[in-house]
Amino acid sequence: MKANKTKIVEKDGLWGVSDAKGCNIIPCRYAAVKEVNGSYAVQNTDGLWGVCDENGATLLPCQWKEVAVRFHNVVEVKNSRGLWGLADRTGNLVAPCRWTEMRYLGQLLFQVCDKAGKQGIMVTTGEMVTPCCWDAVAPVGDRYNCFALTDLAKGRVTVIDPNGRAVAEYEGIAVQYLYSDQYKIENTDGLWGVVGRKGEMRVDCQWQDVDVFNGRIPYRQNRATRRYEPSPTMEVFCGYKVWDASGNTHLIDWGGNLLPETQWQDRRSEAIRCIDITDGQPADCFLFGDYRKVTFGDGLWGFEKSGEIRTECLWKDIEGFVWHKPEDTDFDNCVECHLVRVTDTDGKYGLIDLDGQIISPCQWNEIEWLYQPKSGKSDLFRFTDDESVRIIVLS
Repeated sequence: MKANKTKIVEKDGLWGVSDAKGCNIIPCRYAAVKEVNGSYAVQNTDGLWGVCDENGATLLPCQWKEVAVRFHNVVEVKNSRGLWGLADRTGNLVAPCRWTEMRYLGQLLFQVCDKAGKQGIMVTTGEMVTPCCWDAVAPVGDRYNCFALTDLAKGRVTVIDPNGRAVAEYEGIAVQYLYSDQYKIENTDGLWGVVGRKGEMRVDCQWQDVDVFNGRIPYRQNRATRRYEPSPTMEVFCGYKVWDASGNTHLIDWGGNLLPETQWQDRRSEAIRCIDITDGQPADCFLFGDYRKVTFGDGLWGFEKSGEIRTECLWKDIEGFVWHKPEDTDFDNCVECHLVRVTDTDGKYGLIDLDGQIISPCQWNEIEWLYQPKSGKSDLFRFTDDESVRIIVLS
């Protein structure tokens, strides 16, 4: 429906819709008319609602206590008993009216609540992603890409993806998205902590509230040159800000250590320490993709993604395997490996994955990635020690 081509009009206390020429599209016979998502919700003189399309044709007759028109060809309808269901734009019920509450979550999903007060998730076709057996359902994650399901009796929260697959389980009664792959979690005493993407505790549940603490740094990474350039807007995750029972604020670093007040007051300005500084400028800290090497000035390196430390600063050096054509100086068509070479303080090489898990311990004199551009084969590595050279497949 194009803007300014139709308008809602009133005649003798009743409402309808006319086009730009004044011709009736919907006759003035309704107590109320609302334009919603390319359609019109109309209320008859008995106080019941229905839906008409932009041409005035009746999609749903006026027999509902409430209606809510969605973008995705579905209408939420509430019957005279106060129960919600779903109808399509032809008037057919795709989900019977049996829910006491219904909330649109996005991604064609609805949060629904049954008469017993249990909650679940339903798609627009009426099929259940997860049944109504949960005490609470809440969207979590960046852009609501996951959902937290709370079971109060068990004191557990299960996080699922939009397809209903379990992503993680936590001990607690509530989970909220915090930052990157990190979540706030509330225990049965009403205290908050932080858990990571695999369920590991980052901050123990002993605080009245938890938030992230970002610091601004004056550099950003240039993907083409793999170096850092001045930027007034680059932010990096510094740690967690927490509040105790007295309302006092504290800072916990990303390793889970409580910092004295004298340290955290200056923490934001010290965020530049996460980048190695050489002659007043950041050194080339590119690893690959969105992963970046970090150090705290003691000569040991880790790496992070989106401000979250993926492996602690334990290594003398870290190198990402990147293959590109010799003439491709801008790395436009580079191929990146899923494993990272690390060097320990004795100068021996090992391999870790992108979550920091050790794949091969540091016992090698050399490790090489044998990427084969013709076949695209990328799982071969050459390991060299004092006695032999081995070609090993790591998938």
